[in-house]
Amino acid sequence: MNQRSTHSSRTLYIQMVSQLIPVYGEDESRQLAKILFEEHGIAFEKIMIDEEIILDSTNELSIYEKADLLKNQVPIQYVLGKAHFFGREFIVNPSVLIPRQETEELINEILIDNKKPHLDILDIGSGSGCIGITLALELKHARVTAMDIDGAALDVTLKNAQIHGIEISCMLEDVLQLDQLPGQFDIIVSNPPYVMEREKLSMLPNVLNHEPHKALFVPDEDPLRFYKKIIALAKKHLKPKGKLYFEINEHYGLDMIRLCEKNGCACVRLVHDLHGKDRILKTMFD
Repeated sequence: MNQRSTHSSRTLYIQMVSQLIPVYGEDESRQLAKILFEEHGIAFEKIMIDEEIILDSTNELSIYEKADLLKNQVPIQYVLGKAHFFGREFIVNPSVLIPRQETEELINEILIDNKKPHLDILDIGSGSGCIGITLALELKHARVTAMDIDGAALDVTLKNAQIHGIEISCMLEDVLQLDQLPGQFDIIVSNPPYVMEREKLSMLPNVLNHEPHKALFVPDEDPLRFYKKIIALAKKHLKPKGKLYFEINEHYGLDMIRLCEKNGCACVRLVHDLHGKDRILKTMFD
């Protein structure tokens, strides 16, 4: 039987914030503590009025364990095992990248351009599955295939698909080793590794130390390696009027345009993210 103890909600909150401040600063520490408390059923209103709260030993231990993870700069999404993306909740763990706002902007571009039902979509480097699953939910009767090199990542994709009640096909493949794709597609989309190795020096520890490196980094000497391969495959496997979408490194917008044009792409368009950075590229072959 779990033991139960009574706490001052405000005292517990202040204690938590003070432990996090050396790592995150005051404002972010307050927000993280608030999220952590609410995940354990402690509404922020209880903290404001300093209502006494009763915690069983399991719940109390969980709060302190998660606080310790945060102190070690584990991202809050991994601590809680979930992230929000395009208005929905997705399971995440350290085998997949945490979904980001820039990728939501990529989704928006695809939805603006594509209104027809029954589209065949390939998501290369699916990770959590947030791109493919969101498209399957937002586009009527879309058929989605998710590809990833990592089996653990595809497990997360499948779990998220089940949670959201959709069917999705999965491929465990290294796209760099493929010469053919399984069929023809109306849309090929990818948010591949695009952070250069030398950019590690400017990255925050919570990303560098905890998110999967093989989903983040490319060699400095070949930063466009995934785009080159995917463009070559798309050239053979996009249907007539099919579209290709990428999330890209902000420093390589013009290089990506040149790469696409060199490979016979038409209607190449570079889109800025909400911070004004080159982030999305879309194109087609006819």
